[in-house]
Amino acid sequence: MSQEQVSVSERGFVVATATELQVLVEEHTDYLEGEDLSELTIRSYRWNLDRLVIWLANRGTVKLSALSGTLLREWAVSLKKDNGWAPATRKQAISAARSFLRYCDLGELADELQTPKDRRRVQRTIYPQEVADMLVACDPDRMKGVRDQAIISLLFDSGIRAAELCRLKLRDVDVRGRGFKVIIKGGDQERGWFGEVTAERLVAWLDMRMAHSNVLELFVSVGGNTPGCRLTGRGLYEIIKKIGDRAGVDKASVHAFRRGFAVKLSEDGVPDNVLKDLGRWEDVKMIKRYTAGMNAGRLFPQYSPMDHLGH
Repeated sequence: MSQEQVSVSERGFVVATATELQVLVEEHTDYLEGEDLSELTIRSYRWNLDRLVIWLANRGTVKLSALSGTLLREWAVSLKKDNGWAPATRKQAISAARSFLRYCDLGELADELQTPKDRRRVQRTIYPQEVADMLVACDPDRMKGVRDQAIISLLFDSGIRAAELCRLKLRDVDVRGRGFKVIIKGGDQERGWFGEVTAERLVAWLDMRMAHSNVLELFVSVGGNTPGCRLTGRGLYEIIKKIGDRAGVDKASVHAFRRGFAVKLSEDGVPDNVLKDLGRWEDVKMIKRYTAGMNAGRLFPQYSPMDHLGH
């Protein structure tokens, strides 16, 4: 392959010529779309790889054969030194690079890139009163409000992930049985469940949604630039953020609902092994991370040193 070649791309590669690395990144993106990864993951990988290619081009490297472990390690260091990225952000970029290198049969170079360890941070959790406030912030007299109430209910009731909710198909939702089947991370299909209140909100949404019968997914866009199209991960995150802003719920996010789901069920006494199945986790370690500090915070008032200073 020459250093530059003509590239015609269905996804909008508007340049007349593209370097070998640019073409390979394009091909890698197409490959990922066939691997049943989430839309957000594919977009993140592409964004990071595009910037890696630019970084390499600025150093005179535009061909695959010119890549070296030394150069790639220098790039990895620059993510922190020059960009100031946090460990989690650098981890995403390096994971994208490793995936790309393995796609190009350069596994030995991929192994030279070490992903940084994440520093643990207290994670945002949505609590029941905040969920109630966000439901009130939705207008039940409008189609958008009915849809958003159904989304909020399903998120908190089932712990469904963003990608799972967006790919959830009508045929896989059993309102009477109050359950659903969905493709989870890794491509496996798992079951999820919801309660009576969520079922009622889903029925209300389905009554309005049937006008979009040509779309296979349960949730679709209402208004905006793509009415009637399936909901995307970015669209879902924007919906939750806007509702949170209206309700005065700070930093509302889809994943905060999943943590809220885990905390609420744990507080209600659901055993970890049952919660693992309800939330479609591979093991109970993630549950421990989600509910970390919950028991300590609840029990602390009984043992506060200052409150019991005279005892």
